[in-house]
Amino acid sequence: MRVVIVSAAVGGLFGAAAATFVALHEPAHAAAASPPVLASAVPVRPVLIPPGWDPRLLSALSSVDARVSSLENAVASAAPADPEPVELKDTAEAAAARNAEIVQQYRVDLETQTKKLSDHDRERLDSSWATAQSASIKQAYEGAVDAAHPLSVERVDCRDTTCVADIAYATPADALADRATLRHRVRVSTCHGSFSALPPPIGPGKYTVTLIYDCR
Repeated sequence: MRVVIVSAAVGGLFGAAAATFVALHEPAHAAAASPPVLASAVPVRPVLIPPGWDPRLLSALSSVDARVSSLENAVASAAPADPEPVELKDTAEAAAARNAEIVQQYRVDLETQTKKLSDHDRERLDSSWATAQSASIKQAYEGAVDAAHPLSVERVDCRDTTCVADIAYATPADALADRATLRHRVRVSTCHGSFSALPPPIGPGKYTVTLIYDCR
């Protein structure tokens, strides 16, 4: 199962920001006691674009970016002028340093995902556990599908201690838009953590998110 939702650089929506999707899951007894999380109750966060992604492949997000930019401009124009000049050089240098950190962290996340997948592939198969665990994770994702979140489960592969899930979306933009609420909607109580990073898409069509679960 492959779960990495990545470090991202954004300004406006494509300004400087970072987000790594590393989720820790509650134990089974705690998850059972919690009421289900409704999609409407999940806070909406800005869509973060990972470094190296071509914004032209994300046309579905461009109108959102334009609206955010217009609101930022309106707020800026309404604000009173600063009585003292702003030290723009220091601000620009800090932003550049932060962007460099984000890009470096994204590279680390992708390398971490590659290693985790390699480690998973080398695990022996414990079929007495893996078969039921794979079915449980698949059911959790299929239960998160609705008109607003049209994902599909391509595969779930459990071995001895880890599971890998490949979740497909129609476009890279759909994958980015869904990641902010995905971990709230999908609870895999039998695993204690997950990791996922988003490689740059090679085109505007189908995009698969890989999530890696540590289960025992």
